[in-house]
Amino acid sequence: MIKAVIFDIDGTLVDSVDMHAQAWKEAFEHFGKKIPFDEVRHQIGKGGDQLMPVFFSKEELADGAWRRDPPLMRSVTGAARATKSAS
Repeated sequence: MIKAVIFDIDGTLVDSVDMHAQAWKEAFEHFGKKIPFDEVRHQIGKGGDQLMPVFFSKEELADGAWRRDPPLMRSVTGAARATKSAS
């Protein structure tokens, strides 16, 4: 019998905002966008569909190179693992 369930709504049990912002910052740097950490952190809480247009032009987003990039996907996966191990 289940007596309790605990789940983390981002930031409730683990403050992962800085890790999330750092992952985005590193992903942007991979594509040549040098964006200060504080600017990225300020956007955390938005979905990627709202966050990316803040830093990428419509043309850059239409190119879609960021979707096809295995190193980027590895860095995002690594950031997710770091967040998971911190919880």
